[in-house]
Amino acid sequence: MIGGVFAVLLGLALIWGSWVVGVWVLLFGLVNHTYFIFSEEPGLERRFGHSFLTYKANVPRWRSRGRSRGKDNVNGHVVPPISNVHYWHKADMPTCTAHVRQ
Repeated sequence: MIGGVFAVLLGLALIWGSWVVGVWVLLFGLVNHTYFIFSEEPGLERRFGHSFLTYKANVPRWRSRGRSRGKDNVNGHVVPPISNVHYWHKADMPTCTAHVRQ
């Protein structure tokens, strides 16, 4: 979502030729990047530990790697093509209690 907002703001800056909107785009990107690195990611690391570090090491922060074509991921599991992904209804989703303190 942040990438989408950034793209819209950048598009407006280019279409309108506005340096003010261009500065807003740069500030928006800088503030979000700083927030994610110094606030969001340390919180996720504390909450999920090694799982998040593995995820962080294998997933780009801001750009997509594109669509999966059934290639193996880092854990050796085959990633299905996008068309085979089952989108669950919220009521059917499994719950993860590994991070919940008892």
